[in-house]
Amino acid sequence: DPDAALAWLSELEEPLAQREAAVSIARAIGGDASALRRVLDALPESLSSNVVRTDVYAQMGVLSPDLALEMALAEADSADRWDALERVAASWGMRAPREALARVERIAEPRLAQRFESIIMRVWARADPMNALERLSERRSGGAELDWPQLTDALRWAVRADPEAALAYARDEDAANPAPMRLRSVVLM
Repeated sequence: DPDAALAWLSELEEPLAQREAAVSIARAIGGDASALRRVLDALPESLSSNVVRTDVYAQMGVLSPDLALEMALAEADSADRWDALERVAASWGMRAPREALARVERIAEPRLAQRFESIIMRVWARADPMNALERLSERRSGGAELDWPQLTDALRWAVRADPEAALAYARDEDAANPAPMRLRSVVLM
C-alpha cells in the first residue's frame, strides 16, 4: 500500500533508514514524477531529509534521468535545486555522459547549466578520461570556449589510466588543442 509506506517514511528519523526507504518506495510506486514527488513530500522537514532528498534524486537520475532533471529544476528552494541537480548530473554522467551533456540546454540559469556540465565532465573524466578528452576537443573544434579546469582534470585522470595516450593527446596539435606546451606540462607533472 503506497499510502502506508509513505506514512511510515514520514515517521522515520534515522537518515540512513530514510534514504534506503525513500529510494525503495520511489521505485516501488512507479519511479515516475508522481512517485518522486510523493516520496519527497513524505520526507520529514529536517536537515537530514535534505541529504535523503538528494539521494532520491541520484537514484532517479539512474532510473529516469530526464524526469529527475525536470524535477530537480522545479525545486522551489535554490539550495535544494542546486543539490538535486548535482546528484542528477553525477549519476547520469557516470552512466551516459553524452546523453546528459545533451540536456544542458534545458537549464535556463547559466550558473546551474555550467555546474551541471562541470559535474558530468568531472565524473566522466574519472571513469573514461580519453573519451572525456575527445569530447572536450570536439567542443573546442566546434568553436566552444575551452574550459581549462575540465581539460586539465580529464588529462590528469588520463595520465593515471594510460600515460602514453595522455602524452600523445597533449602532443596532438590537431586535437583542437590551443596550447600543447601547457598540456604537456600537466602530463609531465
